[in-house]
Amino acid sequence: DYADKRQAREAFYHGDYETAHVLLYGKNLNESDQLILSRVTVVLQLERKIEAYYFNEEAGKKAIALDALMQGITYYQELPDKNIYGAGDELRLSYQKILDILGQKYGVDENTALEVIAEDDIRYSQWIYLVAEGMEFKAGEEENTEEINEPEGPQDILPEEELSQE
Repeated sequence: DYADKRQAREAFYHGDYETAHVLLYGKNLNESDQLILSRVTVVLQLERKIEAYYFNEEAGKKAIALDALMQGITYYQELPDKNIYGAGDELRLSYQKILDILGQKYGVDENTALEVIAEDDIRYSQWIYLVAEGMEFKAGEEENTEEINEPEGPQDILPEEELSQE
């Protein structure tokens, strides 16, 4: 454990948060090591959103990729303290990376992202799918909702129900 903790501290100080997390997680930690673990965990959670974006973008899952970025925005905004565990600089860099991708790839700024996140689930999903496919969707406007009408034609009726209708 001592060697792992020492190696984890070295990894942390060199910016290798993944290694630090792996080596410290689940161990009995002193206050200093617990602070390091907490710090790398909060940063890695935001970084995971960026990794999920790249992975899904590469896999052609555009909507899931965009949603990962939006989850990153939500995660950052919901932090009780933007400098939690002293990770403010790392968090701001990751958050800015998310904002840069949203701006460059989708033409979405921070204010628009925050407006969309505040929408209900249906409107949020509509926005994700439209924007991921390169279409425009404006938050707070009703023009993007389309009614879905059930097609006319054969109904899914059980034989017992069919007899009762005759």
